[in-house]
Amino acid sequence: MNPLRIFVDWTAPADALEMLRQGTAAHELLFPRSPAPSVLAGGMRDPQVAEADVAFGQPDPRALAQADRLKWVHISSSGITRYDTPDFPTN
Repeated sequence: MNPLRIFVDWTAPADALEMLRQGTAAHELLFPRSPAPSVLAGGMRDPQVAEADVAFGQPDPRALAQADRLKWVHISSSGITRYDTPDFPTN
């Protein structure tokens, strides 16, 4: 299996991020250059999303809609309101 490139836009405690790193050791994690301070603030557009196979956390919906390489998006909040737009299909 080829390693996945996983964009992680998720603000978490250091121990949780370390568990993520350990659990995905066979893959490459991409972290945003300007992480959002909270899930309510929304993510900023980061060019690394276009290079990712998986996006996790609260990535910018506009960046996701333009990322042709993505195979999976996992939102870290219970709601997807900002992602439920005509430009970003949620099915």
